[in-house]
Amino acid sequence: MNYIPKGLTEEIRKKVAVAKNPKNSPLFDFFCRKRRIKEIRKNAQIHSYRIENPDGGVPYSVPKKNGSVKRGIKCIENAFNWGKENFDIKKFDESFIKKLAGKILPELYCESPMNYRQMHEGVRISGSKFLPPYPAKVREVEMPRFVDCLRYQFKNTEEDVIAQLMVAIYAHFHLVRIHPFTDGNGRTARTLQDVILDHYHLPIPLIEAGERMTYYQCLEQAVEGWKEKGASDKKINGATSGEQMFYTFIAGKINSSLDKMIGYHSKF
Repeated sequence: MNYIPKGLTEEIRKKVAVAKNPKNSPLFDFFCRKRRIKEIRKNAQIHSYRIENPDGGVPYSVPKKNGSVKRGIKCIENAFNWGKENFDIKKFDESFIKKLAGKILPELYCESPMNYRQMHEGVRISGSKFLPPYPAKVREVEMPRFVDCLRYQFKNTEEDVIAQLMVAIYAHFHLVRIHPFTDGNGRTARTLQDVILDHYHLPIPLIEAGERMTYYQCLEQAVEGWKEKGASDKKINGATSGEQMFYTFIAGKINSSLDKMIGYHSKF
């Protein structure tokens, strides 16, 4: 089973081709491209904060009187900007992820690299019944293997847009699954994904706060599928149905962002 359905990958390829060659499509307004990308990014960062803070107010604007919400959203923006400036596929390592996480929660870590969690109890993946790996396994096995897998995939993306999209979603899913930090794991995972997509000049997905339960359910099914694959006596090639659900959900959101970026919708 493929991670993303063929029909969706074909749509994405066609839209990326339009985005990279705007003169080929009368629907593409080149001068609005940067503005649309900025709007998508801003809204994605607002909703990324609110996914984990659903009681922070109306989820469609930043409340002027709620300083904690503004700070939380600003931290995600700062983390993304730092990541964008410092991301290098040839030098990518665990310290990059730790520093990115430190930017997400500077009030706790003073923007220094965040250390991996030391405790197991009380740490859960939001919306999931599964417990993340024990701290020793996070440090000694999961994170080193995660970084090695990403670096391998970076070397093999070449010019294939779907491979680039896949490595970004892989980073998002597995960083949430591992849950290496005491807090801010979801925001860090989504920001890392967005930094990778931006590196490849792909728009980031806008997962709205109102979709949080769908998002969590997709994560739950993906983790269950991944664990099922690891526990199976038979080698399972490709994605399980649970993994495909999550990858398709995120790829679909990227596809929608492509629509907005190239002007398939008159308003955003």
